[in-house]
Amino acid sequence: MENQKEPLLGSNSVGQEQSHERPESIEQNQKKEQKLFKGNIAIESTGVFGKIFFNWCFPFVQAATNEGLKLEQLGDLRDKDQINNQEKKIRNSWEYYKQTKSKNSLIRAVFYAYRWEYGFAFALNLIGGSCEFASPFLINLIIGFIEEPGQETYWGALYVAALVITQCLNYILFEHIIYQQVMVGVSSVNSLVVLIYEKLFRISSATNKQFSQGEIVNFIQVDAESLFILSFDMPTMIKFPTILILSTAFCFYYLGLSFFAGIGVFVLGFLTNFILGMISASLWKTLMGKKDQRMNSTTETIQNIKMIKLYGWNETFMKRIGEKRENELSALRRAFFVSCFIVTSLYLFPQMLSPVVFTTYIGYGGKLDLKTTFTILTFFNLIKEPLRSVPLFFGELAETLVSMRRIQKFLKSDEINSSIVSQTDVKYQLLISQDINNEDSINIEKGNFSWGFPYKKTKEDLELEREDEDDQDKDKKEEKEDVSKTKVNDQEGDQTVLIAADEKKEIIPKQIKDLILLKNFDLKIKRGEFITIIGEQVQYIHINLHSVGSGKSSLLNAIIGDMLYIDEEIINQFGGLEAELDEDKMQELKEQVLSKVHEVKPIKIYGQLSYVQQQPWIQNMTIRDNILFDQPYVESKYNQIIKDCELERDLEILPQGDMIEIGEKGINLSGGQKARVSLARAVYANKDIILMDDPISALDANVRKKIFKNVIMKQFKDKTRILVTHAMDFLQHTDRIIILKNGEIAAQGSYDELKDNEQLQENLKIHKKNNQHSNQMNDVKYNEDSMVIQQIPHIQTLQTVSDNQRQTIMTENLKTIEIVDDDIQIEDDQPILGEKPRTKKQMVEDGKILEDEDKEIIRVQPESYKTLLRLSGGWQLLLIVNFAMIFFVGSQVYSDYLIGKWTQSLSDDKGKEDFKYFTFMVFGMAIINSICAFIRTFTIQFFSISASKNLHNRMIARIIKAPINLFFDVTPIGRILNRFSKDLTTLDQDIAFTISTAVVCFYGVVSTLVVSAVAIYWIVIPIPLVLFLLYKVFKYSINSYRESSRIESITKSPLISFLSETAAGISTIRSFKKSDEFITRNFKLLNNNILANQVQNGIGAWISLRLDAISISVMALACSFCLVFKDSSDPVMIGMLLTYILNLTDLLLYLMYLISQIERKMVSVQRCFKLLDIPQESESTQEQKEIFKQFNSEWPQEGKVEFKEVCLKYRPTTEIVLNQLSFEVKPGEKIGIVGRTGAGKSTMSLSLTRIVELLSGQIEIDGIDIKNVPLDILRQKITIIPQDTTMFKETLRFNMDPENQNNDERIKQLLIEGGLESLLNRDEKGLLMQIDENGSNLSSGEKQLICICRAILRKNKIVLLDEATANIDVVTEQSIQKLINLEFKDATVITIAHRLNTIINSDRVLVLSFGQLLEYDSPENLMQNENSEFYKLLQELKKEQDKHHQSESNNLS
Repeated sequence: MENQKEPLLGSNSVGQEQSHERPESIEQNQKKEQKLFKGNIAIESTGVFGKIFFNWCFPFVQAATNEGLKLEQLGDLRDKDQINNQEKKIRNSWEYYKQTKSKNSLIRAVFYAYRWEYGFAFALNLIGGSCEFASPFLINLIIGFIEEPGQETYWGALYVAALVITQCLNYILFEHIIYQQVMVGVSSVNSLVVLIYEKLFRISSATNKQFSQGEIVNFIQVDAESLFILSFDMPTMIKFPTILILSTAFCFYYLGLSFFAGIGVFVLGFLTNFILGMISASLWKTLMGKKDQRMNSTTETIQNIKMIKLYGWNETFMKRIGEKRENELSALRRAFFVSCFIVTSLYLFPQMLSPVVFTTYIGYGGKLDLKTTFTILTFFNLIKEPLRSVPLFFGELAETLVSMRRIQKFLKSDEINSSIVSQTDVKYQLLISQDINNEDSINIEKGNFSWGFPYKKTKEDLELEREDEDDQDKDKKEEKEDVSKTKVNDQEGDQTVLIAADEKKEIIPKQIKDLILLKNFDLKIKRGEFITIIGEQVQYIHINLHSVGSGKSSLLNAIIGDMLYIDEEIINQFGGLEAELDEDKMQELKEQVLSKVHEVKPIKIYGQLSYVQQQPWIQNMTIRDNILFDQPYVESKYNQIIKDCELERDLEILPQGDMIEIGEKGINLSGGQKARVSLARAVYANKDIILMDDPISALDANVRKKIFKNVIMKQFKDKTRILVTHAMDFLQHTDRIIILKNGEIAAQGSYDELKDNEQLQENLKIHKKNNQHSNQMNDVKYNEDSMVIQQIPHIQTLQTVSDNQRQTIMTENLKTIEIVDDDIQIEDDQPILGEKPRTKKQMVEDGKILEDEDKEIIRVQPESYKTLLRLSGGWQLLLIVNFAMIFFVGSQVYSDYLIGKWTQSLSDDKGKEDFKYFTFMVFGMAIINSICAFIRTFTIQFFSISASKNLHNRMIARIIKAPINLFFDVTPIGRILNRFSKDLTTLDQDIAFTISTAVVCFYGVVSTLVVSAVAIYWIVIPIPLVLFLLYKVFKYSINSYRESSRIESITKSPLISFLSETAAGISTIRSFKKSDEFITRNFKLLNNNILANQVQNGIGAWISLRLDAISISVMALACSFCLVFKDSSDPVMIGMLLTYILNLTDLLLYLMYLISQIERKMVSVQRCFKLLDIPQESESTQEQKEIFKQFNSEWPQEGKVEFKEVCLKYRPTTEIVLNQLSFEVKPGEKIGIVGRTGAGKSTMSLSLTRIVELLSGQIEIDGIDIKNVPLDILRQKITIIPQDTTMFKETLRFNMDPENQNNDERIKQLLIEGGLESLLNRDEKGLLMQIDENGSNLSSGEKQLICICRAILRKNKIVLLDEATANIDVVTEQSIQKLINLEFKDATVITIAHRLNTIINSDRVLVLSFGQLLEYDSPENLMQNENSEFYKLLQELKKEQDKHHQSESNNLS
């Protein structure tokens, strides 16, 4: 196992003694307690004999049978098997082959990297093939012994013994071949995953213009897996030419020139299958593109599910995904239809081989005896496998090449130019040279920075677009119809379609200056200097690229190397900034910018960096782990940081303190908490340079002030600080202010030097005006952390208390009061006096909110098979398949019987007389056999598509209608996406083929047993015993295979989640120099997967060898019966028995393998079925909706909201969040809600939209209880603007109005009023400009403005604003507030805000604490009442604020 250093974990209470037990030692102790074998490595626990027969797997079989398997029981990997050794092979090979111009350089690199492993597998295949090749000659000798009386019995026994021994050796080798090929496949796939993962660290938004997160997930889950299939099959395919050549040679020996007819069948069959394979490869390539589109839509929907629910867009996004899914299924149907012909061809030509060859040979006067006939048939059986498998392999190869090219395209995509940044560790330099002359911290010279070049589409992209044209035309037609339904006139509808028709027109920058965002940057920042960066919220037109405002955040991105640098030399080489660019010049410019090695670095950094993103990046780990970020735990330092970052009280009220697990994307933390955890991480890292992208905008006013004082001014004292901000409060405390405008430095200097600057004055005046409004009410910003309620049953009393008193009260009330986050509730579980202290592991487990998949023991229930059968067509499917299979095996057996009788009749010249009869019959049987194969394949595959379609529709409906608190809060997104990606793909593509093959094997076994019984009826006696033994062995051991398959499956899900998490925080990881640590963690996850695969495949081989032993005993028994009863049996039937019995072992073994594979794949299907049982939001029928609309068509008319004794909890196991909350909001009233983080502010909005259902009480809107209102109607009638922005990878119009309820003119007018006119002018497509994934081509301010304009379009009577202006500068905020006030003047508005100016004009202010109402009155009345909590809190800070305002006034004057 990877010996990775991890942060120490301790208790939940800040200040409590730290446990210094390392996670590795705990893990080793767990393994020691549960050890199943000697040593740490299972495969090394036995000797040579044990390795040959896979005895090292027996402890796992026993454990799984008795109590189940756990990952911890599997031991460790051998060094040579670990991913850090495996990936070096493929990395070195790829470094060489990527320099070639080959379209298939990646697959060539893989083959070269694993050439020795493939060579060893090939050698084993050759030895195994030699054993196979002995069987025709031994069959010839046995039949000769039976036909010739008088031979000594021991000769027959010797022939049978030789046959048994060669078959035993063959099957032992076969199991090792399978094991070897599987492990080569697993190692190569996981090595490829390493390359994909590490590529993330070398790209940024400036270089990656073509690959979405959904596509990268598919690279790992789908494309990389195709390499496993190829690696599994390739060594076996290599031996087939040897078998074909030798079998052909012997057939020529027995049949002479007549076998050229057989060669003709070979060639015709191969060409037919090759052509069909190429067609299939093209169709599968198209299918992969469709799958990507569907997964992108699904990923986007699940990631933004909260917003979709809040706006009542369930049906819209279900329809959107449904359209993508239908496109995918259409491609799948076409691919399957061609596959049906391929399968038919695979059976037709091998089955035609016998009739063609024997007809030709006999037609030209040849004669055959019985032993020669069945020897030839045995050779034909050997030839059939290559004939069927090789074309399939070429199909697999074609599909793999498509997948590898997709991954290769990603791996060879543009990377950031690391040579533009030089970073020197100042502390190290001082230590070794004492050179302290350089006082610079950051130095940028002549900087021209760009967010990259427009992506030039390849031929493959254009082909895919052409394939999508029909679907796009259909969508545009539907859009036109939808627009007409919203009373848009015909002219407007036509305009929309005309714009859409031109949508494919590519807009590219015309001049070099269009590419450059940050221009002519000369910036020197001294060591220890404190810089603030402000700028206008003007939209810089940056064609088809990354969109920005003034360039504040982009400057930080440039410093950490995420942007592209275009130096003056290159600009002058291309003719200057005004130079025109065509596509060729653009490509040439791009290549030079990306590849140039800068001897003189344009960005020089002296010291180590910390970077705090604007959208805080939080890992799915404990709070402590997020803060430590792989640094050693120092208790005193950690506790001080917790205090300075205002996290102390948050941790005190959380049941597990800092050991509480944070959900994906910080789902169980508020915006302010995420920002403070992100800041704490930067403080703990103790770097020399701190880059902060407005991390304080999401904080409450007083908390922000404390953070600025204790963190930015104290903890970061003497460090270089660069703060991007919209806040004007702290400018006078900084050393220098940099004002950006249109990507250039408009001005810079100290606060005193810039006090006359026009832009700074404009921002300060607006800020001062807001403060003057506040001063009219004794304005200072409220202190959330000072609000505490002392709970007395049924009585609410207010107290103002000191910090120490507050802590005492909170501690005493932890048992009865619950403090929660706005989004999730955590149950209190504090230790009781006298209770045994909890260990670190227990505390981590207690702190978890996400369900562990490895605790989920999945057994495939019979009901799952019934459900799948029902979805697939039920009895109709069974009837058709069984009917086809009876004729399939019947025609095959009867054909062989006719050939035997035909050759037998040649001895007395009757065969020539019946030539036409036999010819007609054997050819007829071959055709019937092929038709039945087509019917079977077509039926199973297309019924499977029907099942997959129905299941997907039900899954997506259940997911979208699942409650956030009961499902999404406790289920990782990666696990959900796994269901719609890998698990659903299993049903789409894999399980139908596996079931179809299993059906063929089953009927093959049945036909062999029937032929054996007809040939020698005594053989019927031992068959029940043999079947019983097979059943017992299979039943005893299958549970171990099931368990190992489960463990293998659950080692994959974390890979996807970890990749998504890494992609979101890649800039932070790079800036902290933590790339190696994350790569090591990825290695650990991959090693777990390799180990699980090793054990799983070892167990599979152990089971197979035991089944082989039983089936070989059957073969020995049958051959012995042939010797004993040779005189009383039909020679033709005995010949058929000997020929068929050779395949019985293969059929039985393969059937058992397929059954286990079906069960394994059914685990994936059952996981999909589990989504059908997840909790659901209450849903109204269409009739109920119509009735409600009929009687309440204009609801709500007034907008009156009333809470009546509302109680709410997030989940049944958690405590109450809103407790007996009662208040009324009058129609059209503007309400401001204040309260500390966890007071229940955002929970109120969730209760009003029924995101979380009430425990008791009721909420009425215009006198109607909202629980009686259909959910989608309720949510569509309430507008909410949440704190987090939500953008979709669609057009700007779709993002503004997904339901198509407004005309284009109204949307354009609103965007212009919102200050986004430049956004409309940025692209010729206007409203149809494409928004990138997560809005990556928009600035944070633009995204927030779009979300606000989107809300205004809804024109609802009730509006909820939840910190909606947190990411907007004060100038833009002023204009947007005017727009909100104008558009919502008649609406009831409930505002949750951190900026006081957003609620000072409210009609009333509602003060919350611990989910209960403290005060509710007008701001004026609350200020006049000196006993009110609101008044006391404001007075507490007034003195400090007045001093601050006076300082600002003096500077302005």
